[in-house]
Amino acid sequence: MPTATLPAPRRAAAPLVLVPAPRAEAPFDPVLPVVPEPRRGSHDAVQDPLPLTFTLPSGLPAAPVVERLRVVDDEDGWGPRTTPRADLPDPGPWAQRLAQAVLEAQAGHRPAGQLVRWLREDLAAELRRRSALAARSTGTPTTPGVPGVAAGSGRAPVRVRSVHVSEPADGVAEVSAVATRAGRALAVAMRLEGLNGRWLCTSFDVLEPGSAYAAGLEDQLPAASAG
Repeated sequence: MPTATLPAPRRAAAPLVLVPAPRAEAPFDPVLPVVPEPRRGSHDAVQDPLPLTFTLPSGLPAAPVVERLRVVDDEDGWGPRTTPRADLPDPGPWAQRLAQAVLEAQAGHRPAGQLVRWLREDLAAELRRRSALAARSTGTPTTPGVPGVAAGSGRAPVRVRSVHVSEPADGVAEVSAVATRAGRALAVAMRLEGLNGRWLCTSFDVLEPGSAYAAGLEDQLPAASAG
């Protein structure tokens, strides 16, 4: 008996969905109005203060504490410190070299700036003034190797002939010296004080030729030179 083949059932077609077509233009941000930047130094710019009233993790306040200035006494270690005699060099040779150098500077034959460290401020200022005046009047440089005389000046050198030192207190030396210039005697009186680890000259006086005391020293020059 013949058999009949039935056709397969058709599937129902899916419903059509309409989708809008994509835009062809590239995406863009909206255009915002341009705000001009304030000029440097303009008063329109305002910055709010930072909140500095909180406390840091260390416990310190975030706002800085304003320090108050106070006057510091010498006892705090900022003023000159006296130095005992045991910590200072022998005042005799030291005073002789200083007296020689100061007399040379007074005559304009040595730069006064070399001696600033060893003189009190007012003495150093006065020595600078006298040295500048003497150098201008001489107008010649120092002769190398010849202490106390300027090249071509025709002036005799200054030489310290004798030094006498007394120490009235610990770290204090009073010095009297005899020097010569052109065969005439100069009397020098100095006071040295031990300050900040060194001798400091706090007084320096010279009796020029013609004074009564300096004239009396001229009779002692041979004996002084021998010593």
